[in-house]
Amino acid sequence: MLVPLELWNTIHNRHHAHSGNLDERSILDVITLTLDEYRHLPWMKRFAYRIFRSAVFQLLIYQQSVFIIGFRIPFVFFTKKGQWAIIQNNILYVGLGILLFPVVSFSVLAISVLPVYLITFGIGSHIFFIQHQMEEAYWKETGQHDFVKAGIEGSTFWNLPKWGHWITGNIGYHHIHHLNLGIPNYQLASAHEAIEQEVEDKLLKVDFWQGFLAYRYKIFDKNTRKMIPFPRAF
Repeated sequence: MLVPLELWNTIHNRHHAHSGNLDERSILDVITLTLDEYRHLPWMKRFAYRIFRSAVFQLLIYQQSVFIIGFRIPFVFFTKKGQWAIIQNNILYVGLGILLFPVVSFSVLAISVLPVYLITFGIGSHIFFIQHQMEEAYWKETGQHDFVKAGIEGSTFWNLPKWGHWITGNIGYHHIHHLNLGIPNYQLASAHEAIEQEVEDKLLKVDFWQGFLAYRYKIFDKNTRKMIPFPRAF
């Protein structure tokens, strides 16, 4: 609701086209630096990156700021259609606020709605974060990047109980979603079952608790081709 469809489609399609491509990283994804890039940053930027990659920032600040504030501002890199969609959305929100003001005060609206947004985006932030941030994450330069491998080997299969998949709209089958974003969420499980035996040894399979291990990994090491924690030396 907080993101215009036109803007979301642009961001979403770009993410799918370039996921796992070291040469096409987007600031709208979870920013991931290579070890060499990190080491060559001035200390202030290294400090800022450490804060950005912390679990506290990701769960309590980042997505909340992006969705509630960032997507209200028509930045240039959102494209003209995306900018206009944001302006239209903002006008509609202002109009809705004017209509509700005689009935519900701003303070009551903020108290009742804002906590729901903050908690929801915190949960959503975790789900988004673990989708590509495990130790065996897939990152390749443009010449070596493979769309299918990026989907299967670089997107997690969040292996939840059936009720967990139902509650999350089958978002745990993210590897299937990356192979073909046209597959509706209610068909993702059957699509996974159709290719499971063929790709079993290549899946980034994580259960509910293993998903929290993603916050240990901060930087991509091009030598080991793995995500690693921060080096001890700041």
